[in-house]
Parts: sequence; C-alpha cells; structure tokens
Amino acid sequence: MPSFTQLLIPAAILAGIFVNGATDAPGSVTGAVAGGALTFRRAALICAFFNFIGMLLSYYFLHGVSDTMLSLSNFGEHAGTAVAAAMLAVVAFASAAWAFGIPTSESHAMLAAIAGAGICTGGGVEYIGAFSSVVLRSGVSCVVGYFAGYLAMRALKHSFDRGKLSLKKNSDMIQKFACAASSSAHGIQDGQKFLSLLAITAGTASLGAAEVIVCCFVMALGCFTGGKKIVDKLGGELTGGLNREAGTASDIGAFITTVAASIASVPVSSTYMKTCGVLGASAASGGERNGKTTAQLILTWIATYPVCMGLSVFFFRLIDFIGSYV
Repeated sequence: MPSFTQLLIPAAILAGIFVNGATDAPGSVTGAVAGGALTFRRAALICAFFNFIGMLLSYYFLHGVSDTMLSLSNFGEHAGTAVAAAMLAVVAFASAAWAFGIPTSESHAMLAAIAGAGICTGGGVEYIGAFSSVVLRSGVSCVVGYFAGYLAMRALKHSFDRGKLSLKKNSDMIQKFACAASSSAHGIQDGQKFLSLLAITAGTASLGAAEVIVCCFVMALGCFTGGKKIVDKLGGELTGGLNREAGTASDIGAFITTVAASIASVPVSSTYMKTCGVLGASAASGGERNGKTTAQLILTWIATYPVCMGLSVFFFRLIDFIGSYV
C-alpha cells in the first residue's frame, strides 16, 4: 500500500501545475483581451490549447530548463518529501496571490521553495547559492521583459506608420497570433520545470507519454478555469487600460524572450517578463503607469522568495512529522 508521502507527491505536483495554469499562464492572453480581439473565455481556450502544445514540445524537444532544474534538485533520499513540500509552498502562495488578482511567478516561487526544501535535506550552502541565482534571474527577467515590450512596440508602430501593416485590417489577427504564441512559450518554459520534478520523484530520466499528457491537460485546465483577475490587473489596473498595439507588443516581446530563455536552458519568470513587457510597451506607446498597482506587484514579487522558502521548510517538517505516524 502506498505511503502517505507517495500519495502526496503526485497530488502536490498536479496541484502546482494547475495553479500555474490558473495564475501564471493568463498573462499570455492579457494583450488580446485588453485590446478587444478576444473575449476572456475565448482567449482562455486558446491559452489552454497552446500551453498544452508548448508543454508537449518542451518535453520532447527542449530539455535545457529541465536539466537546469534537475541540477538544482539534488535531494537524495528525501527527494519525495522535498518536492512535495516545495509544491505545496508554491500552491499556498500562488493561491493567496490569485485571490487578490496579483500575478506571481510560480517559476521563482518554485525555485525559492526548492531552496527551502534543500536546506532541510542538509544542503544549506548549496541551496542558498541556488536561491541567490533565483533572485538574480528575477531582476534580469524584469529588465529583459521591459525592453522586449518597449522595442516590440516601437517596431509595430514603425510598421503601421510606414504602411507595411494595416492597423484596421490586421490588428485582431496579429493579436490572436501573438496570444497563441505567448501561450505556447509559457507552456514551453514552465512545462519543463514541473515535468522535471515529477521525473525526480519517479526516479527516472524520462516520463511515459500518458504521464506527460495528463500534466499537459492539468495545466490547460488551470488556464481555462482561472485567470480573469490576473488579466484585469495587467490589462486594466497596471497601465490604466492597455491599447491594442501595446498589448500585441507585450505578447510578441514575451514570446521572443521566453522561447530564447528556454533554448538557452535558463529558467525565467514568464510572469515577470510579461508584466514588465506590458509596462515597456505602454511606455513606448505613451501610456500611463499605475504607481500603486506597480508597487503592489513589486512588493509581492519581493515577498515571493522568503515566504516560499519559509513555507517549504514548514511543509517539509509537517510532511516528515505526519509520515512518521501514518
């Protein structure tokens, strides 16, 4: 009969994948919804489908991020407990942020939680170093996302102004394409992270096709069932209303940078890059920025690291305690 921990591990990972789909992936459709090209429900369907495709593509063709995650997750005999604790920490934190419509990065929450669980397994110095790397990546992803959105907006404006693209005829089509591309990029980047943790706990280098498809389906389900609050926050409150051009530019910037990071084997936050891309695109189009909402996002992102590390340590001790009695 499976032990308590053996039953908890896949449940925690699937919960993490679902929450990722509900809280992280919706950023991919913000531009199309805010710009009016798609209703939220239609955008959510596109988001779900292309996250599914992206996750499958990442598993079979792009293993770099997965390899990086594996190198950070050397838990030894405590692998099951550590991964379950990390996933529960991510789910708890992301769910609380979702309740307030605040987009968070499950990628960095996961890596911070892994560091917390790693400390519990005796790898203090090693995991503190990994945690420092996470903080550095978060800052870099914000800068990259901002300039990607800014430059994409300038490029779009240039094309429209020169008549190379007709804004009236092509705006909706471009937005829908950018929405699909951005969604697939999220699946490519984040899909590798969760599938690698599942492989760690299964003690194998690769998963079966059925397991991969189930994980992809769970992420797609999360995309479809949640995220309206996130879209409203990014597409409305953050900039006072995202116009079509800026929304499209932020999607294009997010797609290019996220796929590039995935190819380069670098785990990054698609949420951070997308959010900062929205700010960059809005700035390039002459839009405004809501200082209060921006500050709220930044404070939540800063809190992600110590909170997720602390939650992971708590859940590790709790699982270990319960497992000794069950």
